[in-house]
Amino acid sequence: MTMMTGGFSSMFRRTVQVFTAIVDAISNRPQSPIRLSSKRIRSALVATLAVSAALAPVAAQASTGCDAINSGVLNFSMTTSGTTITSSTAKGSAASYRANTARTSAQTGDGGLSPASWAPDSATFYTFDVGDVIDMTANVTGFSGTGSLSARLFEGTGGSAFTQQGFEVFTGNGSNATTISFSASASTAAVQSRAVRSGTVDGTITLAVTCTPGTPPVPALNSFTASAVAYGSTGNSINAATGTSATNSPTGWLISKTSGGTFAATAQSANSSTTNVSINSSGVVTYAAPASFRGSDTFYVRASNANGDSNVATVTVPVNNPTLSGTLAGSGTRGTALSGVAITPAGERDPILAEPRSPRVRSRRARSSTAIARSPARRRRADRSTSPPILLTARHPPSPRRPAR
Repeated sequence: MTMMTGGFSSMFRRTVQVFTAIVDAISNRPQSPIRLSSKRIRSALVATLAVSAALAPVAAQASTGCDAINSGVLNFSMTTSGTTITSSTAKGSAASYRANTARTSAQTGDGGLSPASWAPDSATFYTFDVGDVIDMTANVTGFSGTGSLSARLFEGTGGSAFTQQGFEVFTGNGSNATTISFSASASTAAVQSRAVRSGTVDGTITLAVTCTPGTPPVPALNSFTASAVAYGSTGNSINAATGTSATNSPTGWLISKTSGGTFAATAQSANSSTTNVSINSSGVVTYAAPASFRGSDTFYVRASNANGDSNVATVTVPVNNPTLSGTLAGSGTRGTALSGVAITPAGERDPILAEPRSPRVRSRRARSSTAIARSPARRRRADRSTSPPILLTARHPPSPRRPAR
């Protein structure tokens, strides 16, 4: 636990001094140099409460499945009489048993029971944290006849699979000698309480299930490459929670420009000089491509839960090339100077001016008839998002030489 040691220590020392004075006064030993007043006593009481709160252990936040179990969603009684089995609170039933099952969305089968066995209903889903401890106790009354009544605790592991984690068999009245228990793992998808009758026993068995919240391990992330985005685009959505295959139920997400930098809710990507990436608590990123950039851009993400921070994962975002086009306006006649003829590029960059090239590289036709006028000032405009028209001029072909006499 991290404390603000300066202010906390000062408050603690002052509280001790005031209470020492109170004890001295009560025991008729006024030796403390601090004078008592109602205001000082009230301040000491408030400080004591603050100290107690600061030193109190922080309880683990329960998963929704743990909360549901503690609310009694798996508790029920089953009564057997002759050939009849009844239960007013069990959701699922079979020929020889009754059951209640709390599930996550990953559990689709219920061990042979009808869908009505889901507790409290087939539309409610829960989550379980790694380390949640599920405990079940049972009590049998009115036992008579031949056979047994048993309490059984099952773990659903996804799909329709169930594994029995513990049981207690009763051949008479009483409670189970030891608690039936198991700890939830990353594969826990359901918890089922089941009461089973064997033979021709009459009696009532009552099941009570509780859950102690576990502390999940820190999230684990994988680096990934997102889908490509358009050049200069904004508002791109990237799901980091899905892309990193995050484990252990992250409750918060942060991003950074570098792996060792400061992580926050907003940041710059590697190739941006302004803030262009943000992330919410669910791990959904909003990304804008850096200005005048194409290629692979990166940023870094980190997740957290009640137990701490995850590893840092790299998110790579491919930024597509710009889309360019050009329009030729005007016309001319060979051998005549051109006037009012221009190529106007549209899109992000002038494809001719975007890359440096030798000013004397021309096509065969250009060398014989026309030349592109490219001044130093025009080359300096190469990286502008909207390029000026490329003006064309012409020169007459050279006159033929007269033969020597």
